[in-house]
Amino acid sequence: MTYVSSFMTTPVVTDPDTQSAVSVLGGRVRTRAASADADGGFDVLEYDGERGHMSPLLLNKADEETVLILEGELSVEVGPQRLTVGPGGLALLPREQAHSLVVTSPQARILTPAHTGRPRPLRQPS
Repeated sequence: MTYVSSFMTTPVVTDPDTQSAVSVLGGRVRTRAASADADGGFDVLEYDGERGHMSPLLLNKADEETVLILEGELSVEVGPQRLTVGPGGLALLPREQAHSLVVTSPQARILTPAHTGRPRPLRQPS
């Protein structure tokens, strides 16, 4: 679930020149808005990757996760379920359930807001 626990007092506008990007697990993560931009409230992250790019199996203890598919197609694994999400689709992933994402199209881009106003413990399931 994405929500902001503090109140922003000024608008935030970023552009590619001010947004950081790093390579992660064979894909790229661009920080569209950082928690420092939003008074510590949240980040907005954009991920892109080629077919086969995947996130590790994760378990969010504190929050649900929101994933908006901008381009391409993903296979989303949540517990025993495997779901397909395409362009314009949205995946809401429940807390306390292991999940992973895999790009199944030639290329994909996703956007995910991440609440950072309090610690968000992540752990790989045992």
